[in-house]
Amino acid sequence: MKRNILLIVFDFPPCISPGVERTLRFAEHLAAQGWNPVILTVNKNTFNNPAVNAFDDDRYPFPVYRTFCLDVSKHLSFRGKYFGWMKQPDRYCGWFFTAIREGWRIVKRHDIDVIWSTYPLLTSHLIGLALSRLTKLPWIADYRDPLQCHYDISVYPAFKFHRWIDKQTIKSCTKAVFTSPGAASLYKNLYPEIDHSKFSVIENGFETSLIDQAKHINNYGPVSNKHTMVHLGSLYENGRNPKVLFESLAQLKQQKLVDSMSFELRLVGSNNQNLYEKYTTSLGIEDLVSFVPQIPYKESLSLLLSADSLLVVQGEIFSYQIPSKAYEYLSSNAPILVVSNKASDTSALFNGFEGCHIAENTDDICNSILKIIANEIAFKRDGDSFSRLNRSKKLVSLLADI
Repeated sequence: MKRNILLIVFDFPPCISPGVERTLRFAEHLAAQGWNPVILTVNKNTFNNPAVNAFDDDRYPFPVYRTFCLDVSKHLSFRGKYFGWMKQPDRYCGWFFTAIREGWRIVKRHDIDVIWSTYPLLTSHLIGLALSRLTKLPWIADYRDPLQCHYDISVYPAFKFHRWIDKQTIKSCTKAVFTSPGAASLYKNLYPEIDHSKFSVIENGFETSLIDQAKHINNYGPVSNKHTMVHLGSLYENGRNPKVLFESLAQLKQQKLVDSMSFELRLVGSNNQNLYEKYTTSLGIEDLVSFVPQIPYKESLSLLLSADSLLVVQGEIFSYQIPSKAYEYLSSNAPILVVSNKASDTSALFNGFEGCHIAENTDDICNSILKIIANEIAFKRDGDSFSRLNRSKKLVSLLADI
């Protein structure tokens, strides 16, 4: 007899965030492995997606329930302003009230056996906490990232309420799941009184069917013989700052080792151009760097598969985290430049594969770029273990334990 699992998730289509993939693919694969998934998410118009009206939940082989989500910045602001306390623990905290009522109905209607909620929207864990206590059902709290204040000390004082929710989550959940070994170790150290068997690791991965589809699409491939290096995702000052990379490119250009005829760095993501275009111009490398606005997920897969090489920027504060795109990168056979702390979880992952270059400083980056451009050795990575299907099998095993 199949069991039933309620998945509480904010990031769900028509949301275009990469965070959609984890729970969506778990739901699809669980449906084929003895579990009936039921989704509880927010109204479609919560997301700023022009295609929202054409989106149909009937495409899924499992039921999807949506409730109104109060967005503090949209519904409770006056002339774009609102009090900071109104968005505790996040700007979508109003979702809690509609989701609890609907979640209770779903539990009864579908005879739910297990509840799952996923962070980084802390409100989803608050919903999971409340429903678990109301129904006495086992609850899995999924941490796609650790709570921000546990690795970013700058926000620690403002996260008092967040820390309380986090503590109640860890105390009350049946299992806490993390996407990297470092994140799980961080939480074991933060909560030494909790039995370590409560903490599990189920990494992110790539969806094999989407990768296969993307291989037949090449809308973003290089248009010349120049070497094209691609970075997917937003960059920002604290945690994913590419300035040391830009300085390395400036040094290589000054030494006449690269130029606009032989090399291009494409940065794909929202707000990248606003943040860094002036800096690349000041370094004289505006002809080496191009900025591409955020693109849909499936198109981004096509782009990474057509690139000559790929780039990961993972700052020191993210040492316990691995970006989900890392696994999609590894599904390709392109060289990968990883600008990260060599002791980070991200570096540890890439270290085990051919064609991956870990670089921390300007000299490392320059040498790695030259090696990548000159590389003529073909290699084939075995990344099948990173498929979402295999990750879902780990989740099924965890559910069996529960």
